[in-house]
Amino acid sequence: MKRANNRFRPTPPPLRFAARVKRKPLGRWYSNDCAMTIILTCLTWQYIVQVSDRRLTKNGKLYEDNANKAIDFCGQMAFAYSGLAELEGMRTDLWLANVLSSPSARALPEALTAIRDRASECFRHLPYPYSPQQKIQSFVGVGWASLAEEASSQPISTQQKDFQPILIEITNYRNEQGDLLSHARDEFTIHSSTIKESHSVALFVAGQSLYKSEGDKLKRKLTQAIDKQAGPWSMIRLMAQTIHEVSRRNSAVGKNLMAVSIPKSAIEHNHNIINIHGQKAYVVFSMVPQKDVRTFWYMPDGKNDGVEYGPILVCGGNVLTDYQYMRQGDHEEISTRIMKLEGNGGESVKADG
Repeated sequence: MKRANNRFRPTPPPLRFAARVKRKPLGRWYSNDCAMTIILTCLTWQYIVQVSDRRLTKNGKLYEDNANKAIDFCGQMAFAYSGLAELEGMRTDLWLANVLSSPSARALPEALTAIRDRASECFRHLPYPYSPQQKIQSFVGVGWASLAEEASSQPISTQQKDFQPILIEITNYRNEQGDLLSHARDEFTIHSSTIKESHSVALFVAGQSLYKSEGDKLKRKLTQAIDKQAGPWSMIRLMAQTIHEVSRRNSAVGKNLMAVSIPKSAIEHNHNIINIHGQKAYVVFSMVPQKDVRTFWYMPDGKNDGVEYGPILVCGGNVLTDYQYMRQGDHEEISTRIMKLEGNGGESVKADG
């Protein structure tokens, strides 16, 4: 694949969706000292940004410092996970991609249900006797939804202007009412949140905890940035600084980060849809986050040694994994692996390579 000034990966066009959600405020910090990852998500009326670290630990020791935990679902929702790094014999990011690419998960509502049901079944039969604290698991998805009063099975036009930011958490650490539990259970539940109409920022923390003072400070700075009409890059830098501060006191949190930015204007105006040989394709740009296009951005601790990483991309039964952009001098190269490729019959087949 040739690389333009802004790196991108074409995929099938996204499924547009309607979502019915219960609107409730965010902003509660909770502690989960056994989780490996910290996921910070900020919702505003113009941008959604999510930043997560890439460290894995086993038995309290560093196992991998650059593991992927981010998945993009067909341009509709970006996911990150916190908790066990392996489920049903595969990496958790690959496990999630496998669930999202199943025939029963092509539309977003069905995809969320599939994650909940598959995770519940998986945790009922875990191969090791994990403690209730070790079993704490969350899948956090963010995107823009049309909050129509009546959910429709018909595609939603992206020209509608009633898109609102939404966060979905699928977890075994909350009850059906959304209250935190004292320990994890096998059953997963789905919880949704958006911003209070009177607020400009909603901050959500999953996985490793923030001290209340850290959370209050970050939310205050994010609010100030939005009031000054700052773009998503300014917000991401503030969130990255907070994660680095947590990393200094918590060895389970790493400093290599993955950031995802989803501006509202990119959804309203189809800025991530391009035409390739007469066919529409959805693209994700790897670049410093902008105000009008959906992007991901690898943020290494120090120099990246000429290698940048990206999330898994899932759409329409297709799965692209192990994205890398490599640059040595004037030489540039992009590589990715096809995990699944949808056939003409609509079924996904595993692909080597």
